[in-house]
Amino acid sequence: MNIVADDYVIVAGNSGITRSSEDMRARWSKTFSDPTRLPCIRKPEHIEVGQNAGMLRAAERGQWKCPSTAPSGEPNYYGSYFAHWKKSAGKWVVVSDNYVTLGCAGKGCVP
Repeated sequence: MNIVADDYVIVAGNSGITRSSEDMRARWSKTFSDPTRLPCIRKPEHIEVGQNAGMLRAAERGQWKCPSTAPSGEPNYYGSYFAHWKKSAGKWVVVSDNYVTLGCAGKGCVP
């Protein structure tokens, strides 16, 4: 199941940019293969849906956090995000994500 558009773009909380769904799948595979890393939690707070030139689009805003179970006190980052969705071929896919890291909790955080 593909939830991102082929031309998907993400700006990560550390300002890193990934410009394709293929590259993002590779990043997700690496991240989620780490047994100390729990899935990131994305909590939508506001969603707007509209139509332009026959295409349904949605804007999603919310909060995110990426917890860790590492005993070494790995940092747990959190912040805000914005997602751009479109309905294509009858299904919703993410066109872009923009994450902003607003803070860190845990022993591994740099003051």
